[in-house]
Amino acid sequence: MDEESGMNKVLSIKITGRTNNKVVEDRKLIIPVGRGYLLKTIDESLKTKKAGDEYELTLKPEQGYGERMTNLIKLVPMKYFRKDNVTPYPGLIVNIDGLIGKVRSVSPGRILIDFNHPLAGKTLEFKIKIIKELKDKALIAKEIIKSFTGMKCKVRLVNKKLRASIDGELPLKIKNKLEQEVREVLGITVEILTRKA
Repeated sequence: MDEESGMNKVLSIKITGRTNNKVVEDRKLIIPVGRGYLLKTIDESLKTKKAGDEYELTLKPEQGYGERMTNLIKLVPMKYFRKDNVTPYPGLIVNIDGLIGKVRSVSPGRILIDFNHPLAGKTLEFKIKIIKELKDKALIAKEIIKSFTGMKCKVRLVNKKLRASIDGELPLKIKNKLEQEVREVLGITVEILTRKA
């Protein structure tokens, strides 16, 4: 955190992740450092980096998404699918009681689902480039809101307070959590205004 501005370090980065020579992530991100937006080892590594730095990290499974756990592979009765009129097939991504999993096999009356993270048990290799450190609070707030909600917004500074307008509605709990996150990252009050799209 920058003691003078009360703002967390926020970086624009390019990150490419691979496992077994297969690209699993390749994107540009705006990241408030130390806020848990990335895997802990990557997040920690960013604390000492500055614009122009490029480096590589290798993460063992326990530093990434953990080891694969056999107790997260479950047989689920077909009734869970029938009630929603879904025909399961291998590879289908499903949500069962709030858990996201992937159908591994289908047999009469029962479906085998793997609830492990797709990258669990894998060693991950990341190449990271620091593009720049950001100071524009409106831009940072806009990116945080977009990362939490997937919604575009307009942000402006009004009387030392950020005001963000979103075309859409947010549940009050999410709106409050988002305002808190922006306030903690930027050290400035934010008000999020929502309206029906």
